[in-house]
Amino acid sequence: MITSSMSGEGKSFISLNIGCAISLSDKKVVFVELDLRKPKLSLYVLLNSSDGFTNNAISEFDHIDHLIKPL
Repeated sequence: MITSSMSGEGKSFISLNIGCAISLSDKKVVFVELDLRKPKLSLYVLLNSSDGFTNNAISEFDHIDHLIKPL
């Protein structure tokens, strides 16, 4: 988990680069974007970020399969 108290310190950038480095060794990596104010991780990997964490947390879906988006 990567965290800090201020925005703009590179959390998304570092997380994405560490995840990419781990995936190069054929390990599976899961990114969970929980930033409620300025989500950027989806933009970095060119995914549609129309539904955020809050939308999915209050939804009535039984399965999380619709949330997992392979690259």
